[in-house]
Amino acid sequence: MTVDFVTRARVEQNAAARRRIWRSRDNRYRVVESKSLYGLPTTYYAMVYVGLDACQWDVISKHRKKARAVRACEQHAAKRQKGKR
Repeated sequence: MTVDFVTRARVEQNAAARRRIWRSRDNRYRVVESKSLYGLPTTYYAMVYVGLDACQWDVISKHRKKARAVRACEQHAAKRQKGKR
């Protein structure tokens, strides 16, 4: 199952890292790029939305490339779809 992500990322920055966040069009998945301002390697997180009352995201997996994080979201969506049948 393919998960359709928006093309433009939302950018956030704090004292430790700069983050870019791509969300899926159905707002169920997102990929977060975390780039450390202290020279640590860039990390991509594949995340799934689990909260109804508050904004709660679970990390599915952690990657070094965005394409792998997107693929992890797609695999999670396929497993979820298979479980509903």
